[in-house]
Amino acid sequence: YDLSFHNFANIEEATEWTKQNQLWRRNLTDQQRAYYIGKDYLKAVSKPKGERSPGEVNAAESVAEKYNVSIVTAQLDGNYAAAVDRLAEINPEAREVLLAGVETPSIKVIAATGGATQEVLEQVADIIVNKKPVAEIKNKLPRRIGQVKFDDRKIEKSLGELVRLCSDRS
Repeated sequence: YDLSFHNFANIEEATEWTKQNQLWRRNLTDQQRAYYIGKDYLKAVSKPKGERSPGEVNAAESVAEKYNVSIVTAQLDGNYAAAVDRLAEINPEAREVLLAGVETPSIKVIAATGGATQEVLEQVADIIVNKKPVAEIKNKLPRRIGQVKFDDRKIEKSLGELVRLCSDRS
């Protein structure tokens, strides 16, 4: 093994270097990778505009580019990291179980818990720590999280207009 020595100003800088170094390797679970990308996203979003580098317009775009993921993935990972941290406040063991990535709920399911009430989060943390079925978490969440609600009447009207316009052209 080649060893390299680095000097860091503080523990945060050393932790950041270690995290960045590990994200490019394959020894992290998908959950750990999503969590660390999400933490970086949350840090970038919380930065005041004056502290952002020149040309850095959108925090999601910069994090997505940095880690070679889509903007949506960067945002989802941010929601995931925030939800994992909220669950860890309730039960610190929840973070360990989630990031281990063994028989845990998907990143999307955990990210969806971020806006849940304290009571629901306590139940979700219990389900995770006690390794209960993931379906129990889904049952605690509102049915339509992350889904677009369509008004069938508007769609039908728009399709009718489109058909009319197409038939007028022929």
